[in-house]
Amino acid sequence: MSIIAIQSGVARHIIATQPEEAAVCLAAVQDTSRTALRELRLLLGVLRDGEEAEFTAGGLADLPRLVEEAQLAGVKVQVTTEGDPCQLTRGIDLAAFRIAQEGLTNVIKHANTDWAGVTVTYRENEVVVEILDRGAGAGCGQLTKGHGLVGVQERVALYGGCMTAGTVLPAGFRLTASLPIKAMAELDADGGQ
Repeated sequence: MSIIAIQSGVARHIIATQPEEAAVCLAAVQDTSRTALRELRLLLGVLRDGEEAEFTAGGLADLPRLVEEAQLAGVKVQVTTEGDPCQLTRGIDLAAFRIAQEGLTNVIKHANTDWAGVTVTYRENEVVVEILDRGAGAGCGQLTKGHGLVGVQERVALYGGCMTAGTVLPAGFRLTASLPIKAMAELDADGGQ
């Protein structure tokens, strides 16, 4: 929803002077809102009927979509993969994707920068997702506003992982979340997501 708000605001601001750029922003609003509606309908189906939803998007394989959305918002994203990628359970794959999504959303909304890096590191016992920017960093109290980082912390805790977030010097902000692979498999086997 943050991407929709930002892109529609940019489009409104530039539509008279840069109609082609405004059209690109509006196309991003359309694509993002369709994806959000599809996911919301699936979630509502689960809540109403107790049925299990099969989400069509939301895994680390979908990082290119997040990169494209961030670029449309004016942030160039460099994605790096370290280690040997392994098959993740559905729950942890979705968790890792949502962490990257929240991190990039925060860069767009708060960092006042045109660059971000996303690093996914596969280790023997964990997968680590890191989002780094070269922006404004966290001002006093910024980490407690909103629900984004709280949601990331809850998601990470669900899998027995750990999260750090804070300003880096000389400028920027880093969000790092590690998710243990053994705990992932056990939790997903019990139906957690």
